[in-house]
Amino acid sequence: MNKRTKTGQKKHDESVLRSAKWYKKHGFTTKADLPGWNKLKKIEEIKSKKEANMFRVLPGDMLFSYAEAYLTAVNCLTSMENREYLKGDWNIFAMPLLFLFRHYLELGLKACIYMKKEIEILKARSRPDTSREELLRMMSEKPKLTHDLSKLLDNVKRCFFNRDCFFSENVQVYLNRLSDYDKKSEAFRYPFDTTGNLSLPEPIMPIAEIKKMNEETSRELNSIATQLIEDLDPLRKAFLNKIKR
Repeated sequence: MNKRTKTGQKKHDESVLRSAKWYKKHGFTTKADLPGWNKLKKIEEIKSKKEANMFRVLPGDMLFSYAEAYLTAVNCLTSMENREYLKGDWNIFAMPLLFLFRHYLELGLKACIYMKKEIEILKARSRPDTSREELLRMMSEKPKLTHDLSKLLDNVKRCFFNRDCFFSENVQVYLNRLSDYDKKSEAFRYPFDTTGNLSLPEPIMPIAEIKKMNEETSRELNSIATQLIEDLDPLRKAFLNKIKR
């Protein structure tokens, strides 16, 4: 493995510190390879690098908290709006609003995929008949992530195979519609594409519909994420209590 640069090491340490503080705040015995913290066992003391990954948790709930910050910014913008979204006015107000909202959706969907993945792994690990090889296989299977909202929606559907209608039909239409406008998270960021053409030459929807889309979609996505967090919390606590004994 290549040695980290000073900047890379600093970013790594900051990330580790944030995670360590979170677990300590929630009452767990926390160790970290950082100044002032009790140190972890050396990696050589763990059977293999892949097994070490089994002690890592996917940060889906933390990622969703980050997504919620974008939604807060969206709500602040919509509360400031005091005029209609008229033709010819497409990039003055609605574009930054849609950029923030689209990014909230992308992060939120990815967070749900990560949380569902972690729940499956922790449930498997709690079962006595789950083999080490099966756990390693599950850990090595990385979720398929993309900027495309339609593909992310399909990935989330596969995670919830026993809940075909986890998003209402109306919300799924909104997600696919935004994906059609902006598949790579670029159209709402820049007025022109790489060929010099307008990213979105016409307004895509009136501001009233943008607000309605925001309210309906965020309500359903937040509900799904909240349920996943509630399902994940006891599994994570049981796992951490087991490994710290």
